[in-house]
Amino acid sequence: MGRPPNTKSCLVEGCGKPVRSRGLCRPHYTALMKHGDPLARLHNPPTGHCSVAGCDKPDKKGGMCNAHYQAWRKHGDPLINNKAKPLTKCAAEGCEVMTTREYCDAHRHRVERYGSPDVQPPLGRRPFFGPCAVLGCGRVATISGLCTTHRRRSM
Repeated sequence: MGRPPNTKSCLVEGCGKPVRSRGLCRPHYTALMKHGDPLARLHNPPTGHCSVAGCDKPDKKGGMCNAHYQAWRKHGDPLINNKAKPLTKCAAEGCEVMTTREYCDAHRHRVERYGSPDVQPPLGRRPFFGPCAVLGCGRVATISGLCTTHRRRSM
């Protein structure tokens, strides 16, 4: 046996939707919990163009077009453009791997973990077997000579 259907309607004047909690329908209850006011605007409808100077695209979220909104969400700055990063050689001595960062993945891992790209990680549970055998990969290899991604692909 289920519950009897809810016959009460939302307390907000002119709403008429069924009650969810505290005498309010789902949208008005959500506004109450989120903003402290059941009459607060629940969504910001598009008002025109992107608020970033020089951008004529229609706004989608937060007053910005999707590209500027995603840049703001990811980096905190809507003007950052990640599409055209130049490739350079890894800064570690003797490494020929091309990367968009200062170090390739293998050397960056060493810098983050041990403080220097030249440190050989200690032997232990997952010993270091050098860089992946696939040209240009730059990831740390397992005992097979391949990184985990390329080892999975070869199986």
